[in-house]
Amino acid sequence: MNVWKNIPVDDYKECRAGIRLVSKPSIDEDLNNALKEMLKWLRKNYVFPIRCPIYLFDYPYLISRRGKQVSASFIAPYDRFEEPYIKIAVGDYKKEKVERGRDNAIASILCSIFHEITHYYQWIHNVLDDNPKANERQAIYYAGKRLQEYSTTREHP
Repeated sequence: MNVWKNIPVDDYKECRAGIRLVSKPSIDEDLNNALKEMLKWLRKNYVFPIRCPIYLFDYPYLISRRGKQVSASFIAPYDRFEEPYIKIAVGDYKKEKVERGRDNAIASILCSIFHEITHYYQWIHNVLDDNPKANERQAIYYAGKRLQEYSTTREHP
């Protein structure tokens, strides 16, 4: 099942829709601009029936609810009409930019965002908790697919 398609928009008519980026001045401006461009592309090509903000954190990693260090996470509320959100750690961007180059550093963050958006769509389709290992494999798969799809629309991320 392609969770990025066939979104039950009519089920969420009363909800705020869309996807947005929430950033702080401490976040690298070049990275912030690249992510804003990616969000424009997402809005043009995909539906977000329940608003999903993406919060950028100037930390090298986040701590998950299970106490693990992660680069990103999707927070899904139990109430199907509350807004979920995505948290992304971008504090190591400048280091990664020096070590791997700008495009690879940004692509890595984009991949994390696409991965978490896949979890958003799994939540929308009410399959997020059905089979965690399969859901994680699907998120990895679609993160790669969306990154590849996005990369065909521009010369640099």
